[in-house]
Amino acid sequence: MVDLLVGNELFEPLSDRIYGRVVAKDVFDPITNEVLVSEGTLIDDRLVKIISDAGIRSVNLEHLSHVSS
Repeated sequence: MVDLLVGNELFEPLSDRIYGRVVAKDVFDPITNEVLVSEGTLIDDRLVKIISDAGIRSVNLEHLSHVSS
């Protein structure tokens, strides 16, 4: 998942789109290659900030139909 743009304008930032979703693949720091968020983790406010602060522009998420309640 990435920022959602309409033309050149930011319509919905990545941070808003990933909150409350489950990570499908580990998220790595682009500089240190450290795992920041592990596969299967629910993204909360703290993880949104970690992802944003690391400058990550794309996150692989579980499809909503695959998440059990």
